[in-house]
Amino acid sequence: MKKQMLAGLMSASLVLGGVTATPAHADNNDLAKALFGIAAIAIIGTAIHNNRATTRVTPPLAPTPPAPRPGHIPARARILPSSCLVDYDTGWGQGLLLGSECLSRNYRYAHLLPQQCEVDVRLRRRAFSGFDPSCLRYEGFRLDYNY
Repeated sequence: MKKQMLAGLMSASLVLGGVTATPAHADNNDLAKALFGIAAIAIIGTAIHNNRATTRVTPPLAPTPPAPRPGHIPARARILPSSCLVDYDTGWGQGLLLGSECLSRNYRYAHLLPQQCEVDVRLRRRAFSGFDPSCLRYEGFRLDYNY
């Protein structure tokens, strides 16, 4: 509302300013001054129209459901199969790993598991690739039994 009043006052002052500032004697540039005033009013009117057009907000027709995030695993699907848990001997002690091949066969969202939990273990004769269970537990996953 303030913008409309201010724009109206500006256009009125431009028009009246040009009329009152005319000298008493006749001038050959009267047509040029009139065209300049009309152009100024047209520019201000266009600016007001554009401002009104951009500030109109139409409410949405229906609420839209939230879009699923890419790489998001639902809370009900954060239970991992314990059958994929592999126990291996490192030479310094026992290690646990969730095998990636087993997870890809038995867990629907295996391709969406966090990459920072993925590990490769290389021993003398074997190499394991999979996921660290403690990292997955920190990320909100759990096995179908407590480990």
